[in-house]
Amino acid sequence: MWLRRGVVSGAALCLLALGHLSKPISDQISSADFLNTWKPGTLPSSLSLPTIVILLKIAAIWLLLVGLDRFWLKPIMQHADMINAALEHLFVEWFGNTPGHRISFLAKRRLGFHLRVFFRYSHGTSTHFKSRAHFPRGVAVAGISWKYPSRFTAIEIPDFGHDVQAFRNYMRQTYRLSRWQARALSNETAEIRWIVCYGIVDPDGNFRGVLSIDSIDPASLVRIKPETLKACSDLLGAMMLAHDFSKPD
Repeated sequence: MWLRRGVVSGAALCLLALGHLSKPISDQISSADFLNTWKPGTLPSSLSLPTIVILLKIAAIWLLLVGLDRFWLKPIMQHADMINAALEHLFVEWFGNTPGHRISFLAKRRLGFHLRVFFRYSHGTSTHFKSRAHFPRGVAVAGISWKYPSRFTAIEIPDFGHDVQAFRNYMRQTYRLSRWQARALSNETAEIRWIVCYGIVDPDGNFRGVLSIDSIDPASLVRIKPETLKACSDLLGAMMLAHDFSKPD
């Protein structure tokens, strides 16, 4: 969210700077004696070479910021409401109001190379989630579900007590996380005892993301119903595809 605010603020500043530079030009062109004093083939006095370079730089920065927002941030955020609704539905279906469980939606940015947690539902709270955790294709449970979507990937994790480093070492040795990727796993994640992931593919065959469920309660794994997870994931993929082609409100 902070990145998107920065993009919007940067674009606004570029527009303000562009307006500040262009005002003397517009005033000069709109003046009553402009046509009498202007010679064809010459530029208005305010359009000297340094000014043109500045304008081109501002325009390039503005286009970069708009492109960053439209093609990198917006594609995931435009589906926020339906993704959060799906996470809430699955949580209530399986866990009711009991704490200790998390359902997350992971996806990669348009130009990204890793899956990241974008949304999470935990104990009655659905939100756009900030996490440093990231998973390449084929690495860890989420990365495996990215590589092999439309199938279930589930693991049970030994109880490491409160030894976070032991958990991170286990994930590195067993599920191919790099040192940096293991360090990005939070202390809360180190408490979980199982993970279930399912890769979402829309009707056009496009990979959309991964639904991930985990819990600190080892006995709660039996509550996960594969048929419910599959049906919700398939429906979510179809809705995201349909939403891409819908007209904005």
